Amino acid sequence: MKKFITAFAAALTISTTAFGVDYTAQCTSVQLGSIDTSKVVALDAESTMAKAPAKAPSAADASGVYYYSYYSGSSSNSGDQEDSWNLIINGTEATIYGIFSDFAVKGTYNPSTGSIVVKPQDLVMNTYYNEMMKLFVLKQYDENLKPLETSVYMDEIEFQYAPDGVKLSNGEIICVGGWLAPDNLTLFVSCDSFKDEDGKGNTLIGGQGFAWHMMNRIQTLEEVYDNSYFKYDASEWKDAGTCKFTDGWFYQRNYTYDVPLKVKSNGSNEFLLVNPYDNAAINSLPADKMGNTASNKAGYIYINAENPDCVLVRPFVTSGWENTESIGNCAINVLNKEGQKVYMEYYESDEVVDELTGIGQKTSSMDENGKITILNAIFALQLDVPNPTAWTYEDGSVVDMTSYVELNLAGVEGIIADAENAPARYFNLQGMEVANPEAGQLVIKKEGSKTTKMIVR
Repeated sequence: MKKFITAFAAALTISTTAFGVDYTAQCTSVQLGSIDTSKVVALDAESTMAKAPAKAPSAADASGVYYYSYYSGSSSNSGDQEDSWNLIINGTEATIYGIFSDFAVKGTYNPSTGSIVVKPQDLVMNTYYNEMMKLFVLKQYDENLKPLETSVYMDEIEFQYAPDGVKLSNGEIICVGGWLAPDNLTLFVSCDSFKDEDGKGNTLIGGQGFAWHMMNRIQTLEEVYDNSYFKYDASEWKDAGTCKFTDGWFYQRNYTYDVPLKVKSNGSNEFLLVNPYDNAAINSLPADKMGNTASNKAGYIYINAENPDCVLVRPFVTSGWENTESIGNCAINVLNKEGQKVYMEYYESDEVVDELTGIGQKTSSMDENGKITILNAIFALQLDVPNPTAWTYEDGSVVDMTSYVELNLAGVEGIIADAENAPARYFNLQGMEVANPEAGQLVIKKEGSKTTKMIVR
């Protein structure tokens, strides 16, 4: 699942290939030895777990959105890929979305060891071939990543929680708070008929399928982007009444309606639109019938206006919008290009202004009256947060998705002024607050509007 862009008509419509898999495509047969083993990244031979889990994570701590990269053998999107997992743990049942589009992959969570076991399983019926798409676990390489002459079909793959990461032989520690699995195992999604044989009768990988050769490290978003998936913390926000929201992401700016607003308690110019696609104001609008079929419409739009000349819409925030008919049962994250560059690509806001104005583009901004104009809008599936995209017309041109937010500055400024001297707070990489961080611990420090990652001395 990569960057899929498609038409935006009066009603939201998406082609059969958008935000998922082109079921009509015949995927390239992937023969043994044809995969470049350099694409299958292994840990160093001397690598060890930095420390065994002293305590397995709770279901709440383990659940969330993670980053992963892999090599795809699909004819429609072959090569190096990056995506995200949405892991949900309920008791001992683990459900993973993102391995294969938005279809659920079931696993078993062991709370005593902090591991998830995934077995081969049926996923979805491919109506084009009239065959079941299945998830297989394959061993194509030995422990030294040398290709095996014949693939071995495994009964399971185990992902182990790594609270303190993995220590490489060069001393580098990676995958803190992520998940690990053996590097010589591969996940393969295919129809039943994928099993081919060579002249010697050996089973090969081929037929109509999707070979996803995983780099079997499921990383936290913090490790990749220095930013976590947003979790609302009531102590960080204050009510600020409502704002006027004119939506360009999904309602084409045909409607303006009131949305509950919160402001950051620390005094920074950060704003949170609460349940922007699930509030009473929408119910009276025709817009409510334009496509949001989410069973849970709760969500947020997170706006950072610290630099009024470069307003950021923060990524990794569930908006509460989805459309099961057009894009499957998958939550949407709304953001803008400015937010992508700052939160995902390590730009400073001034650098974003220089770059965009240098190519003749305006930047999102907030005027002195508190009107925020959000340009360069994009969005991302929760299952594909590394790859934001935009709506396009059938001719390929990008739809103007400008949005507007009108603040009640008199009320907002009074609330912000109350919290300019907020004390420093510390969080671990899983987003849990740490009251007294220990020396040597890697933490996220939040002081006023400034957030930094640091090692406690």
